Amino acid sequence: MYIAPDGSEVTEKIEIEGYKGATNNQMELHACLEGLKHALTHPMVENVQNVIVRTDSQYVSNNYLRALHQWSQFKWRNREGRPIENAELWKEFKKQFIKLSNEKHVKVKIEWVKGHAKDQYNKAVDKMAQKSAKGVLNKPLFVVQVRRKQTTEMTQVGSVDLYGQRISIRIDTAQYLLPQKINKYTYEVISPTSKFYGMKDIIFSKENLKAGHHYYVVLTKNKNNPEIKKVIRELQRK
Repeated sequence: MYIAPDGSEVTEKIEIEGYKGATNNQMELHACLEGLKHALTHPMVENVQNVIVRTDSQYVSNNYLRALHQWSQFKWRNREGRPIENAELWKEFKKQFIKLSNEKHVKVKIEWVKGHAKDQYNKAVDKMAQKSAKGVLNKPLFVVQVRRKQTTEMTQVGSVDLYGQRISIRIDTAQYLLPQKINKYTYEVISPTSKFYGMKDIIFSKENLKAGHHYYVVLTKNKNNPEIKKVIRELQRK
């Protein structure tokens, strides 16, 4: 929506296709990113002083300033060293945000609005999002190796305490994070004697491990930045 020279409101609908396997956070960020790209090339952008992106995503509204000013300084990691999720999307978001601000000389702002509010624009966006999810989907935004989990537990971040222990794990999903040059894994603990047996968590490693394979590893002691310190050996799958 933009304000025409005569003061009237003009609304445009831009349909965006969904992506296979994308999370809510990824698509919320992707939608805002596409909004910035559209504003950058819009014929009316030369006649405005402010561009406001309204979103009901707290993931975007709570983190976009960090993406603009902090995360890039830490090589797309937080202050504890943990890799930032969806860094490739955030990098592109920052690029388009700065480009719109500098090239078009407009003030760009991200505003949070309550989801499912009784607002004509909010309702329209919800309907378009539902339509997109049910339509033809693009290839996944990121390549993730996935294997069927063996445990009945759901992934719970921080469910496995790290204190430098040796432990046997099974890799369920594997994804290479290009900006941080590190691998992200979801894993389940398969050491029968471990108090975390059956738990499923997230961990990072520079080692290239395969989804569906079992490994005997040494963990670090930093729960805020969970990493595999060393892979001792690959275990035979039963």
